[in-house]
Amino acid sequence: MEKKILSKATSENDEPTPGWMYHHIASTTKKSPQACEETATWLMKRLTHKNVQVKKKVLLIIKSVAQYGDPEFARIIVKRSEEIKQYANFRGEKDPLHGML
Repeated sequence: MEKKILSKATSENDEPTPGWMYHHIASTTKKSPQACEETATWLMKRLTHKNVQVKKKVLLIIKSVAQYGDPEFARIIVKRSEEIKQYANFRGEKDPLHGML
């Protein structure tokens, strides 16, 4: 797991995460089951961040990695689906430029 890439991919700014980062994170999960577990744990912890941009980016990364990463990552995420469901209807404060996210 590369915390530096994960941190940049889930930054608080409103810029979209570059596509190459999704690919890179997905490929790192293919290294070992431990890498899958560490990445999933880090993303789940990051999902609790109060910033709505961070939550949005984390959910998009989870979706992408579950689809293109190691199947073990998807199994880990399915086990934690109840934790993720609580963010399905999350609404942050209204952004003056973008409105509701």
